[in-house]
Amino acid sequence: SSDLSFRSRTQPFARFFASAVQPEAMANFEGAKVPRGPIPALAVLLRLQVLVPSEDLPSWANFLPRPLPAEDNCSEQEPGKLNSQRGPMQPVSVTGRVWTLAQRQKGCRAVQEAIDACKTDQQREAIAEELKGHIWEAVRCPHANFVVQKLIVTLGPRASQFIIDEILARGTRAAGQVARHKYGCRIMQRLLEHCRHEQVSDISENLLKEALPLVRHPFGNYVMQQLLEHGSAAQRSRACQHLERKIFELGSDPNASAVLAKALEHAPLPEKVSLARALTLEPGLLASMARTRHGHVAAQLVLQVLQGSDLERALEQVSCQASSLRASRYGRLVVNAIPESGEETHYFQRAATW
Repeated sequence: SSDLSFRSRTQPFARFFASAVQPEAMANFEGAKVPRGPIPALAVLLRLQVLVPSEDLPSWANFLPRPLPAEDNCSEQEPGKLNSQRGPMQPVSVTGRVWTLAQRQKGCRAVQEAIDACKTDQQREAIAEELKGHIWEAVRCPHANFVVQKLIVTLGPRASQFIIDEILARGTRAAGQVARHKYGCRIMQRLLEHCRHEQVSDISENLLKEALPLVRHPFGNYVMQQLLEHGSAAQRSRACQHLERKIFELGSDPNASAVLAKALEHAPLPEKVSLARALTLEPGLLASMARTRHGHVAAQLVLQVLQGSDLERALEQVSCQASSLRASRYGRLVVNAIPESGEETHYFQRAATW
């Protein structure tokens, strides 16, 4: 009986919702652009507006989703909203208000779209001109940093020089400050990737002065990785020398381990060998790194770089803990990467008997 009572109470609502989602209910609301959302709730609103005068709508109707305004009512001055006369693929004009828009979530997207739509370097440089004097604020802004990145990638190295100049104008420690910043580290990475060595030489020198704290920093380590990948041979060599001095502390650090892996991949060969040898001279360090997310990449590269007695020492360290490494998510990758022949097989057969 309770079930029948429940049905009798809910049946009118069921009929109402069934009628609300009918296509004719949508058709009766003319001039509305229906947004994406919960269709039953939206249909209820449209059906109410057809059946009930607006002044008699129940209070709970205020919580239903509203139809979006027609495109013709959108202001051309609002970033991110397109006018039907311009077409859906044409960005809004940003001339004269680049910095204002760049500081907003939707505005920065509009500026990036405008940069992508530029057909000549002169048009892109005109947008960049409006950011001059604001770079120090932009690199630390959660929205404007994307505009600066877009400009570095799309402008030529010469046209990006003002970004470098405004950072260096803040002093010798400015590069390190930007590299440690949540958003600024992205700017430093793009500069190292896309600008010439002579352009970023001062920035690179300032970064190398703070190499050890930067490689351990959660954001700074990404900048140092780009320096090791895109820097000059002399800069990469100096970076490796800094890393070798504190090899045990850095090998045990999750952020610095990623930098060590990048150094073993991109540094000049003599520095690679010296760095790899230093890792094997610290008891237990290589096997410990093999168990970590970034450290196991460095451990694999150590085994690829070393030869002769240095390689034998590295293999012996890995073989001593072969069983525990095979039980580790990353350690097994190091063990499986070693070819099973010659001296390598000998070490692992001996480890299996321990």
